[in-house]
Amino acid sequence: MKLSTSQFNPAQNSESNFYALFPHRYDYLWAEHPAPGERPQWQTQSKHPLSDRLLQQGAFLYGVRFGSRTNYVLIDIDKNSAYHPSRDPFAIQRLTGALEQIGLVSYVAVTSSHSGGLHIYFPFTAEQKSYQMGRVVQVIAQNAGFKVKPGHLELFPNARPYQEKLSLYAGHRLPLQLGSYLLGPDFEPIFTIEAEFVRQWQFAQARNDISTEVIDQVWKTAHRQERAITKNAAKFLNDLDAEIEPGWTGTGQTNWILSKVADREFIFRHVLSGGEPLEGESLVAAILQVVTSLPGYKEFCRHQHEIENRVRDWARCVEKHRYHYGGTKAKLMGNSSPQSKPPNQNALKAEDAQRRIREAVADLIAKDEFPSAITARRKAIERYGISPTTLNKYRSLWHPNELDHTPKDQPEKVPAEKSSEPLSNKDVQTLSLNKFLDTSAAPLEQAEVLNDRIGGCGGSSIPPALKQKILAKLEQARRGHSVVSIETKRQQRASEQYQAKLTRWLESGDPILVKEARERLGLPPLT
Repeated sequence: MKLSTSQFNPAQNSESNFYALFPHRYDYLWAEHPAPGERPQWQTQSKHPLSDRLLQQGAFLYGVRFGSRTNYVLIDIDKNSAYHPSRDPFAIQRLTGALEQIGLVSYVAVTSSHSGGLHIYFPFTAEQKSYQMGRVVQVIAQNAGFKVKPGHLELFPNARPYQEKLSLYAGHRLPLQLGSYLLGPDFEPIFTIEAEFVRQWQFAQARNDISTEVIDQVWKTAHRQERAITKNAAKFLNDLDAEIEPGWTGTGQTNWILSKVADREFIFRHVLSGGEPLEGESLVAAILQVVTSLPGYKEFCRHQHEIENRVRDWARCVEKHRYHYGGTKAKLMGNSSPQSKPPNQNALKAEDAQRRIREAVADLIAKDEFPSAITARRKAIERYGISPTTLNKYRSLWHPNELDHTPKDQPEKVPAEKSSEPLSNKDVQTLSLNKFLDTSAAPLEQAEVLNDRIGGCGGSSIPPALKQKILAKLEQARRGHSVVSIETKRQQRASEQYQAKLTRWLESGDPILVKEARERLGLPPLT
């Protein structure tokens, strides 16, 4: 009789119902039995599947992985985990309660080994996609407030982030090997045989009526947030975890730990937990929750009275100088535009020079000492400490041809000696005609009359109407430059803030910020 290949599994070569509960035998784990108090040194065997006969021999410890589909979910709680019944008698109840939404209501609990850790199995009848179940259970656990991480709380099948080359699912130790026993309702060890394990498994399996609709809903929400994670990103994430997980081991570590937690929560949290990338108050809350729960916080952190303010400072820092994984540098680069660049110092000098010229002209007009002739006007303004070069550069603010539109071709003046005859009062000319006369030609007895007519004894020859016109133009120029002035002042403030920011980076102790600050300041890299 020809056997169906879909039903044939060469690894399952016994009648054991117990071994049949774990049908995926490829890429299995094995290890020698460790000495008491030591951990097994697990290795992967990919050359052949794990057979029932090897399991029955019991010469080694064995573990299995998951294939593309699964009919159970496993929760692994370490002996030292905050969720172990010895530390939190209600944690498992809360976790299993959260899983009820997808139909998982009953489980089989065993000790994983002599270490005292727990393995909690949730079997079900209808096979599900392993990658989907792993992600869904992770999201549900995390939404219930549980932190999934190795040596603390692990889920199988594990949720794998999308990668171009998929890795193997994590493996778990098979139950009822040395040190593994069934547990009763209060997590106390009970008499253990394979048949009892199978009986409890089948009982739980019958009760766990998986809700495909809810699983799909949770999966779709989580899947939309999946991101490809590169090897370098995984290395960076692993380094952050290694810095964060030990927590405080002494004083003086607060800024360092805050910087690492802020980096991880801002850059990677949406990859690890799904949902939108964290920003604003959500980011602050996430950082605060992680920091205050780390080991050593109560004993060594000297900033507990201001920890929220410290967290907010670091949240703002990473929002300005980091970007979410899977995003782009656009936001980060945007923070280095005008507000982050030092203002143009030439613009500041130009604005100051133009201001001084306007003030000098206004002061001369107010004193009635603003000459109409080019050279005289130039010399008068130079007395205010303004150089000829600067005056040539900003002619529009003082030059007659630019400011008061005095004709370029001046009529020839009558020499003084040709006008020695005294003028009668009625012959004294108005300003427009008096341009033909040198003011020094008038005899002393006519000085008072001329003073009244031309607005000053030998000084300004600018009539009131033209004065007002010039002042109006200066005001218009001032207003035109006021926008520039506001902008330059804003840039000056931005420059000061920019320098202060770089100083904070240099003093932060964060190697990334220190490196960036030194590059921007043109300092040599640290060796």
